[in-house]
Amino acid sequence: MIPSQTIDDIRNKADIVAIIGEYVPLKKRGKNYLGLCPFHSEKTPSFTVSQDKQIFHCFGCNEGGNIFAFLMKAENISFAQSVEMLGQRLGIQVKNTGTPLSQVGDKDKYYDIMEIAQKFYREMLEGSEGEPARKYLDKRGVTSETSATFGLGYSPDKWDSLMNFLFKKGVSYKGMEKLGLIIERTDKSGYYDRFRGRLMFPISDLRGRVIGYSGRILTANEEAKYVNSPDSPVYNKGYNLYGINLAKDEIKKQRAAVLVEGNVDLISCWQYGIKNVIAPLGTALTQNQAKMIRRFADNVIIAFDQDSAGSLATLRSVEILKDEGLDVHVAAFEGGKDPDESLRVKGADNFRGSLKKAVPWIEYRIINVLSRYNLAEIESRAKAAKEAAAIIGLESDELVRKGYIKLLAEKLGYTFDEVASEVKRLSFYSQKGQDNSLKRTVEKPALKIEKAEQLLIKLALDHKESFGLFKQGISWRDFTGGVTRNIAEFLLSVDIEAHEDLSHYVLENIPDEESKKLLSKIIVSDYPQSNIEQATIGCINTIKAHHLRSKMEQLRGAIAAAEKEGRHDNVSVLHKEFKDLNEAYRSLSV
Repeated sequence: MIPSQTIDDIRNKADIVAIIGEYVPLKKRGKNYLGLCPFHSEKTPSFTVSQDKQIFHCFGCNEGGNIFAFLMKAENISFAQSVEMLGQRLGIQVKNTGTPLSQVGDKDKYYDIMEIAQKFYREMLEGSEGEPARKYLDKRGVTSETSATFGLGYSPDKWDSLMNFLFKKGVSYKGMEKLGLIIERTDKSGYYDRFRGRLMFPISDLRGRVIGYSGRILTANEEAKYVNSPDSPVYNKGYNLYGINLAKDEIKKQRAAVLVEGNVDLISCWQYGIKNVIAPLGTALTQNQAKMIRRFADNVIIAFDQDSAGSLATLRSVEILKDEGLDVHVAAFEGGKDPDESLRVKGADNFRGSLKKAVPWIEYRIINVLSRYNLAEIESRAKAAKEAAAIIGLESDELVRKGYIKLLAEKLGYTFDEVASEVKRLSFYSQKGQDNSLKRTVEKPALKIEKAEQLLIKLALDHKESFGLFKQGISWRDFTGGVTRNIAEFLLSVDIEAHEDLSHYVLENIPDEESKKLLSKIIVSDYPQSNIEQATIGCINTIKAHHLRSKMEQLRGAIAAAEKEGRHDNVSVLHKEFKDLNEAYRSLSV
C-alpha cells in the first residue's frame, strides 16, 4: 500500500492541465480547459479539465476523475503504477509498503515473462547463433545502435530453445502459451516454440513494456514471411502500434505522425532521422489504433507501399483516420516501392521532401479515381467526373471545395460550373438519404429533482456548512437516482474532518465506476451560487417536496378508491392526512 499522505502530496503538486495537455491539446474556456476526448471519437470538444478542482470529465462519454484516473486510462496501468509514475516525474519518492499476493495482477507476471523472453532473443542475436539475422540486418543497412534501440532479437531455428529457457526460469508452459510464445502440439503431447529461425521485432506498449512479437523468416521457404504474436492478456494488435513507445514524444512535439506499413520501413525512417513514425501491426489500420494516434497528433501522413495493395490500404486508412478528426495527407515517394527502398536509394532529404509535398486525402482520392479511367473516352471521363464529384462533396469548407472543383474541371476539360453543379447534385441526394438514418444523440434535460440531488452533492463536497445541513436535513435514502443515492450514502459516511480534500477522497474511494463518472461530472460542472446556505436548503427542500408530492398522489388514489367503495370514515382520515401533507409541501416554498 502507498501511504495516503504520499498520494495526497503527489496529487496536490501535480498540474492536471499541464499533464493532460501532453496527451490532448487543451484550450482555455472560461475557468476550465476544453479539448477533444482521447477516449472516444468526437469532432466537437466535450473533454473538460478543471484546474481549480484538478478533475477531468468528458461530457460525451462520461469518463472522468483526477490525474491518477486519467493516467490509468491513458497508459493502461494500475492506480499504484499511476502514483509511482507521477511521483517519479515530480521528484516525490513513492514507498510501497507491499501489496498482498492475492492482489498482484497476472498482467505484471506476464510482463515479467515477456521481459525474460526479450533478453533471451537479444542474447541469441548477439551470440553465434544469431549470425544469419546479423547478416540480414547488415544487408538492410540497420546499424547495431538502431538494432539495440528497437531491441531486435533472434529466435534460434530449433523447436524448443525459448521454451526450455523459460521453463528453467520457473515459467509454466500454460503461462508461455497464454502469451503466444509456444504452441501446443496437435496430439497434446507437448509444446513447441512459435518463433523459430526468425529475426524478432519486439512490440512494446506506450510505457516501453514488451507485449508481443513480429518474427521475420530469414530463409526462402514455404513458411509465412512474418509470424505475429496472437492476442494475449497483455497484447491486442488492434489496440497497439509498432514503434509508438519510441515515437510518441516526437509525434507530440510535431503534432504529426508518419504512418508506414512495415517494421523495416519504420526502422529505416528512424535511422535516417525521421522519428515521428509508427506502423500498424501486420493488419489493416483499426479504429482503436487511430484513436491512439489522435491522442498525440493532429495530422497524419500516410506513406504506405506504392503498389496496388498499398493503395487499397491507404484508402481504407484514410477513412478510419479522418473519422477520428485527423487531418490526413498521402505521400508519394521516389526510388522504391516502400519508404525503406526510397531512403536507401534517394536519401533522407528526398524522402522528407516527399512528406512535405504529401497531398490532402481528398486530392489523393481524386487522383486515384482518375487513374482508374481512360480519360480519352467521353463516357469514362463522365464516370470519373461523377465519382470524383461525390468525393469533393464530402468537403465541408466552401473555399476548399471550390478549389477541388477547379482542379477537377481542369483535369477533365469541364467548366467550373459543370463540375460544381454535379457536386451540388450529388451532395443533395447524399444528405437527403441520410436524413432518416442519422439520429442525433442528445442528452435529455435533467429533471428538477436530478439537478437538486447533484447540486446538493457538489455543495456538500465544497462547503462544510452545506455538508452539515445535508446531514441534518435528509437521508441518503431520500435520493431518487440510483447513482446519486450511492454517492450520497458514501459521502455521508465520511468523517470530513479527517480529509483535507473531500472531493478527491470520495472520487478515489467510492467503489463503483458509475458513481465515479457522475461524481467527476458534478465536480467540474459550474453551479454559480451567491448564497450557499440558501442554495443548500433549496436543494434539500426540492428533494423533500418531491417525496411529499409522491405521497399526495398516492393519497389521491386512495381517497378516490375509498369514495367509490363508500368507506366514508376512511375518506375523512385520508383527507386529513392529505391536508397535512399539502401544508408541509406549501411550507417548503419550492
